[in-house]
Amino acid sequence: MKQSQSSRGSYFLPKFRIRIDFSDLEFYGTEVSGLEFDDDFIEYRDGADSEFHKKKMNGLTYHPNIIIKKGTFKKQLSEDQKRRIEKLLEERNEGSLKIQVDDPEFQSCLEWTIPKTTPIKVKGLNFEEDSGLITLEELVFEHRAMSVTDCHQKP
Repeated sequence: MKQSQSSRGSYFLPKFRIRIDFSDLEFYGTEVSGLEFDDDFIEYRDGADSEFHKKKMNGLTYHPNIIIKKGTFKKQLSEDQKRRIEKLLEERNEGSLKIQVDDPEFQSCLEWTIPKTTPIKVKGLNFEEDSGLITLEELVFEHRAMSVTDCHQKP
């Protein structure tokens, strides 16, 4: 039996736009993963301690690699800009990475700032001559720290 549209309900599914800025090189992606961190803990018991239980203490913070998939650069880039993209990704220099998520009205919702990051893997960098479009399949960054900002709560 076929359900009508009104009985199933109509849900608004927003589309977000992910804007990436790496060392003044701006492009857009459809999927970003690795924007998380995990703190390890250390169990410690001092030999001279009168209590017979272990204490948990903060340990190292683990940051997984940031993976950006299906990236697209702005249309109609000059030849100099294309060479700069290739050089930046081949040399793997350390730079700062900013990832912004925009809502359907193109207002920034969330912003991740990663001060020291290095691209470690570039997969599928394509230069389409007829459309002037530059795309990449996957770009992986390693990093050591990040901060998250909710743009709606900025003063």
